[in-house]
Amino acid sequence: MHATGAGGNFAAVGRFTFDGKGNLTGTLFARAAGNDVELHITGTYTVHSDCTVDDTWNFSGNSSTHKSVIVDQGKGYFILNNTSGDSTIISGEARKQFAKDENDD
Repeated sequence: MHATGAGGNFAAVGRFTFDGKGNLTGTLFARAAGNDVELHITGTYTVHSDCTVDDTWNFSGNSSTHKSVIVDQGKGYFILNNTSGDSTIISGEARKQFAKDENDD
């Protein structure tokens, strides 16, 4: 996953795991206003029949919410921060990682 926003003063990359039961975990490496931050995230998500997703991330005593759209037949998604009261614009996209096939070089 990667995201940018906040007037160019924010960028992040990370890896998330979705358990298929509505729970997520992840690690996000962010750079905001010149500071490096590593966030360990837990949370919940709901996938809707129209391929939109609502999620909540919990980290360091804080939380944020997001709206996503699943694309490319489930191989990726676009995400937008929609945390109530947060005027920061942060968006990103993610690609599904697959386990390496034994026949891959």
